[in-house]
Amino acid sequence: MIGLGFRCVPRLLGPVRGLSGGKSKAGKVIAEDLDQALSVLESNTVTNLQYTFKGLDPSGAQTLAKAVESNTSLVELTLGANKVGPTGAEAIAKAAVKHPSLKLLALGGNSIGNAGAEAVFDILATAPKLPLRTLNLVNNGIGPELPPSLLRLQITLDWLTLANNAIVHVPPELAHMENLREIKFDMNPLRADLLEAYDKGLVVDDKKLVLWDGLKEHLKRLQA
Repeated sequence: MIGLGFRCVPRLLGPVRGLSGGKSKAGKVIAEDLDQALSVLESNTVTNLQYTFKGLDPSGAQTLAKAVESNTSLVELTLGANKVGPTGAEAIAKAAVKHPSLKLLALGGNSIGNAGAEAVFDILATAPKLPLRTLNLVNNGIGPELPPSLLRLQITLDWLTLANNAIVHVPPELAHMENLREIKFDMNPLRADLLEAYDKGLVVDDKKLVLWDGLKEHLKRLQA
């Protein structure tokens, strides 16, 4: 694919992973094993939990999800580069909609596919007042179509990251969802006209790449 392969995408798998386990500043913990992650959640004192590159499987994800349901302190949950799969992603999403303060959920690199993405969007669509503002589903084999349940989301997402998937087509209806303020499609094999429109949306705004606007306007023209 030409165009997007070398663009830097912020937070591909979530916040930058630290070098060692244990609690650090701002209530952040980088857990080294599942037991530590569960203990952190049970403590109700940590706002940012990162558990990445640990081989977390669907069963472990379901165990973790139960702990997330009981937690009230978490603001950011990063589970990138694991193996939660569709069922694990569904379990985490079900826990997320019950959480009172979770604002960032990163599930990048978990092989959730279309089935997992469909389940996540479908579950999030049941909670229009959810505090979640950032959802990271990068590198999950989603595509070539976007799951239809994405169009039913009512929550306001400042960042929806769908980079490095297998997305070819983007439904024009997505352009009218003002609650989705920025969507990242970098490193997807987008249809030629969509890719061109996405690239034209490149604007420098406080050193942040704003690409969704160009694609959004193109999708609106397709419907006109």
